[in-house]
Amino acid sequence: MSRGIEFYYDEMAVGLLLDSPLPPAPALWRYEPYRGPGHYELGTQLNTGQQAWCSYVPGDRMISFLVTEIPSYGVLKVLESALGKPVLSRAKQQKVQWVARANIRHAATLLDSFPEIGDLSGDLPNDPQDARRHNIEQLNKVATVGFQRHRRGGFWRELMRAAESLNLPEERDRFRREYEAALARVGTPDDPRN
Repeated sequence: MSRGIEFYYDEMAVGLLLDSPLPPAPALWRYEPYRGPGHYELGTQLNTGQQAWCSYVPGDRMISFLVTEIPSYGVLKVLESALGKPVLSRAKQQKVQWVARANIRHAATLLDSFPEIGDLSGDLPNDPQDARRHNIEQLNKVATVGFQRHRRGGFWRELMRAAESLNLPEERDRFRREYEAALARVGTPDDPRN
């Protein structure tokens, strides 16, 4: 395989960017595709007529770029690129996952016993991406029970914090709406404390 910079779509590796330095966008960028889910999902997104944000990390900052099409094999049509936030070290990434885990556990303690949630006391995987996937799975299990039970504000606040740590803006906003609704129920007949 050629040497290049690995890039990602939706956290899945897509292939290697071959041009060095990369020409400024808008431009055509050469790449060597991987045979795997990342390249497949990118192609699927583009085939629906939508654009796709991809990213790569050449140093200590993530670079995001907007792909509009794959005009030919090994070529990306890039509309724009943007310098992103500094990339956290592996240790800091793992710490973020432990904080998210603590928020999810605390929310789970605010529920009655539900066996379908499972045991949340095990260790997190050492790889930050595996830990993130594990946390997202646990977050979804706890949230599902919460949506069935209309929990109080503190429950949703913990899930909102976990979603923020996990960089899940849609879920964070959904939990924020539940949190605000729970605050609005305080002192009404719908208040779970009544």
